Amino acid sequence: MHVPMIGQKWSHHFRGPPAPALSAPGRVPIGPVRGTGVGVARLLVVDNEPDICALIARYLVRAGHEVICAHDSATALAEVALHGPPDAAVLDVDMPAVDGFELLERLRADHPDLAALFLTVLWHGNVLARIAGLDAAYVAKPFTPGALCSAVDELLARRGGASRQSETAR
Repeated sequence: MHVPMIGQKWSHHFRGPPAPALSAPGRVPIGPVRGTGVGVARLLVVDNEPDICALIARYLVRAGHEVICAHDSATALAEVALHGPPDAAVLDVDMPAVDGFELLERLRADHPDLAALFLTVLWHGNVLARIAGLDAAYVAKPFTPGALCSAVDELLARRGGASRQSETAR
């Protein structure tokens, strides 16, 4: 199986366990990766740190979700245009060029009901107020697989999307 390098597009959906090259240095899949669980949700994961993006994708795929990874806003928007809107977006707050807040606003321009979970190391009041103002949830970095999967499950349940207990990732 060909795993694209950063900047290349994933050309098909992957079914099965996490892509074998998720942890290989310099080989982070961009595009859809699919888990095998029941109640699969389509999740857009955007983090400018490839290793963090791959880790998040691994946890969520093990929990049974389909994951579309991107490392910047332009790729995220292109992936959504190509594959359709996700059930929820998992976004880093602090990214170069376009931050997670602006990316969510752009995504919601076409998909106003998009559920969102922010991942952040930023704890000051302005960030938390902005997250609340966007009707989004957040998980502090660093996070555990259980905390991430629980937050995604709660977000999906609140929005009425595909949800399931993510015991396999905990």
